[in-house]
Amino acid sequence: MEGKALTDCPLLTNDEGSFNVGYGYLILNQKKWELLEQIEQEFRAQIEKIKENDVEIDHLDSHVHTHAIPEIFKITCKLAKEYNIKYVRTQYEELYFIPKLLKHLNFSYPMNLVKIALLQYFTLKNRKTLNEYGLKSNDFIIGVGYTGMMDSDAIKYGLKAIEEESIVEALIHPCKYDDATKNSHTKEFSITQNKTLEDTINRLGFELTNYKKLG
Repeated sequence: MEGKALTDCPLLTNDEGSFNVGYGYLILNQKKWELLEQIEQEFRAQIEKIKENDVEIDHLDSHVHTHAIPEIFKITCKLAKEYNIKYVRTQYEELYFIPKLLKHLNFSYPMNLVKIALLQYFTLKNRKTLNEYGLKSNDFIIGVGYTGMMDSDAIKYGLKAIEEESIVEALIHPCKYDDATKNSHTKEFSITQNKTLEDTINRLGFELTNYKKLG
């Protein structure tokens, strides 16, 4: 979790009001009612902040999959139902491989495999919560295994691993900076402009959409 909180939530922030807790802390303490109360208060404030700016919310998700932690996912679904938001993102990724050795010879990839396993487990639990609240979600996600290494191949091979008709969310963080800064986010922005990739997606039997269009 990063950035400034909108509410007074000392179990999640430092003395300056900036988030300072990690994923492990949230997993280990997810059943503590006081923590859950502060998380719900903060999530609610964030939703209200968006609504104040007349932005239509078509789904809920979170930075670094915070809401995937099962007890936090329950809060997310509760708020989605309350605010009539139909979709909540889940994080089930089919394991797939890109035939490029350098994609796997790094410190990130083994850790990303651990993330996939953890998020798969969480998603199996969270789908039950979705059903209880009558909410919708994506069926699969692609990009956890290649976090920080996303490119057109990561999306292409991720889609190839999915055989049935499904809603698949590609996990990218596109950004184009005014000062010509180049990093992984600018590389991921180029993915969104890749017409060859769009053709490949269509040939694989998928079509580009978003949560708003899914309705």
